[in-house]
Amino acid sequence: MGNILKPAWRFSQHGNLWSIYNAGKNFITGETREEKKKLPLFFTVNAKTGEVILRDYQLNEENALISSIASSDKYLFLHRLINPELPIHRGIIAVDIHSGEIIWKNEEYEYMFHTNEAVYTKITKFENFEYQKLDINSGNLIKNYSENDTATLFELRRQLIEENYENEKDFPVYNIEYSSEDAKDIFNREINIDTGNYQIEFIEKDKLLIFTYHKALADNCYQVFICIYNLSDKKRLFKETIYKQAPLVFPDNFFIMDNFLYFIKEKKEIVAINLNL
Repeated sequence: MGNILKPAWRFSQHGNLWSIYNAGKNFITGETREEKKKLPLFFTVNAKTGEVILRDYQLNEENALISSIASSDKYLFLHRLINPELPIHRGIIAVDIHSGEIIWKNEEYEYMFHTNEAVYTKITKFENFEYQKLDINSGNLIKNYSENDTATLFELRRQLIEENYENEKDFPVYNIEYSSEDAKDIFNREINIDTGNYQIEFIEKDKLLIFTYHKALADNCYQVFICIYNLSDKKRLFKETIYKQAPLVFPDNFFIMDNFLYFIKEKKEIVAINLNL
């Protein structure tokens, strides 16, 4: 059966995908890592057209000790790893996602989260933490939080987390017990879920069912597929192998943003499909 839906664009660069972020709804940014050199290479691509803004972009910094941590609609935020083998980081570098220019740096603070106007940070002390608010465009200090004022900071973070939960429908669900009866029927049409040899992640959105499944192979590896079905008539609109031989189960291979589906193939390629039928 041929695919009715077709990819709008595909993007790849040197190395394996290390991180990927939506920079607002118009751009996707992130980094890849070369296996031998371990150097981060940064990228930005137009989320709708696939136009490449940055590809294989390398900062003139101590690259092996730098990694991305988050993105806004303007900046990719990086941090320095104190030890490449441990997830301990310090410092913030704000990089323009369009030019690759370093807009500001701070060597002292640790990134926590950001809003449209500010970046919230901390310093780890021996027995406590100190918290700060920085201007997102300059990195200038706006506020130091006193011990009595941290409740405001954590309430803001809680509100942002709740807002993100509202968008969870655009990210995969792992338990098929939460799927509709039509979705369960499609799962059984595509694969025999009763065998228990498959792991499924899915999104039900509007009239579409998007899901990936891992098929266990004889050599303890997995073959991974992504499918798109129309829930109304249960017709398959798209199917592609995204891993021919995965050594383990790779979760979170896809997401939806502004009615575009994005998925990762072989840890090297980002593929976009316009879901507007």
